[in-house]
Amino acid sequence: MAKIINFETKYLKRTAIFLVLVLFLCPIKITTANANSSVFEIQANNARYSFCEAEIATVNGIKTLKCIDDVIDGIYLDTVIHPIDASVTYNVESCSFDITSDKTGLEINKNELKSEVIKALNSNVKKVTAKLYTTLPALTKTEAESLTNMRSRFTTYYSNSIENRKHNILVAANKLNGIKIEPYNEFSFNQTVGARTEENGFKMAKIILNGEFIDGVGGGVCQVSTTLYNSALLSGLKITEHHSHSLEVSYVEPSFDAMVNSYSSDLKFKNETPYPMFIVAKADGNALSIAIYGKKQVERYERVSVITGEITPTTIETEEDATLLKGQTVEVRKAKNGVKSEGYLIVYNGETRVKNVKIRSDNYKAINQKILVGTAEQKVE
Repeated sequence: MAKIINFETKYLKRTAIFLVLVLFLCPIKITTANANSSVFEIQANNARYSFCEAEIATVNGIKTLKCIDDVIDGIYLDTVIHPIDASVTYNVESCSFDITSDKTGLEINKNELKSEVIKALNSNVKKVTAKLYTTLPALTKTEAESLTNMRSRFTTYYSNSIENRKHNILVAANKLNGIKIEPYNEFSFNQTVGARTEENGFKMAKIILNGEFIDGVGGGVCQVSTTLYNSALLSGLKITEHHSHSLEVSYVEPSFDAMVNSYSSDLKFKNETPYPMFIVAKADGNALSIAIYGKKQVERYERVSVITGEITPTTIETEEDATLLKGQTVEVRKAKNGVKSEGYLIVYNGETRVKNVKIRSDNYKAINQKILVGTAEQKVE
C-alpha cells in the first residue's frame, strides 16, 4: 500500500509506524504508487492510499486486502480528527470562570469502510471513498457554561479575632479558592489545605484541644472547614467524614461545626454527580464566604439546629498561685453549660417541602469554672 497525496504533517509519524507494522505483520510488497502498479485506491479525509496487485488476496473465493484489519486501523489513525472538549476553570485573579470553546471531530467508520472495500474489490470497482462522520465533544461550550451556577454559599464572621487568627483563615481560604472537584471524586480538606505548620504559612492562635482553648499553630482553620462543610451540605454534596468540636463554637450553630486537624481529623465530601463542581472562597478580615458552583440543582436545602439538652459543669477547678496572698482568689475562667444538639437538613423541591433529614447528634462539653488560689504569706513589717 502506498499513500499518494495530501496528508497533514501531524499524521506523518503515526503513518510511518503503521506502515512498519504492516511490513512486519504482512509479508506483502508495498509499492510506490504509479499508473502501472496501482490497481485499487482508498480515499479518506483528503488522503489517498494506493494498493498493487500483490497486496490483494483471495480468501474462499472472495477478494480482500491482505491484513485488511491492520490496513483499516492504519487509515483510521492516519485520518481521524479527534473532537476537542470545552473546558471550564475558575480564575482566582479575575474572580470569574474561564471557558474555552469546543470543536467537533471527524472519523471514518472502520467496519463500514472494510465492507465497502471488499464489496468494491469483488465488483471490479477501482476506488472507494470513505465516508466521514462528525464526532461530538464530551463537553460543549454551552454545557461548560451551565457548570457555573452557584449551588450554595455559606458565610461566617470573625471580625473580633486576633490578627494571627485572621491570617490563618485567609491562608486556608486561599488554598481552597478555585479548587475543582471532579465528577464522582472525593474532596479532602487536609490534602487540599495541607498541614497546619509555620512552613505552610500558618501562625499561632487559639485552638481547642482536649476540651481546652490553648495556643496552637493554625488556630482559626476550623472556622474555614466549618464554613466549607455547611456550603457542601447546602449544595447537595455527600459528606463522607466530619468531626464535631469538644466545645461549642461561637461562629456556627451546634451540630453544624466541622473540626479538623492535620493528622487524624479531616473533612471529606464526595461529588456524586457526572459534572465537576468548584469551590470559591473569600476572606476579607470580617466575613468568610465559601460558595460551591456547578450544575444548577433541583433541590434546595435548609439547615436546622435543635438543642435537645444541657450539660452542666461538674466541678470548680482550682490552681495554686504563688503571686497571690493566701486567702486571695481570682476567677480566670467562667463556668459555661455544654449542650446536646441535633442537626437537620430540610429538603425542598421548589417551594415544596420534601423531607427532613437528621444528619447528626452532638454533645458539647461544659466548661468548668477555674479559680487561682493564693499561696503567698503576707509579709509583716
